[in-house]
Amino acid sequence: MSAPLDDERLTVVGLFLETHAGLSALMRRRLAEYPELPDQSLEVLLRLARSGGELRMSDLAAQGSGACGG
Repeated sequence: MSAPLDDERLTVVGLFLETHAGLSALMRRRLAEYPELPDQSLEVLLRLARSGGELRMSDLAAQGSGACGG
């Protein structure tokens, strides 16, 4: 039996979290180039793009309520 900290799922989760942190930092730096664009705008634009450009405000709000930092 392997030790709990040797579980490969922990490695995968750790890599995911590190990747997310790195991408988030990169996006914050890139968005800083556009001070007129609020931080939340990127998330809204991404959601709209994934929906094909059509998303009701109520659906957008419902999706955002479960998001990290949203």
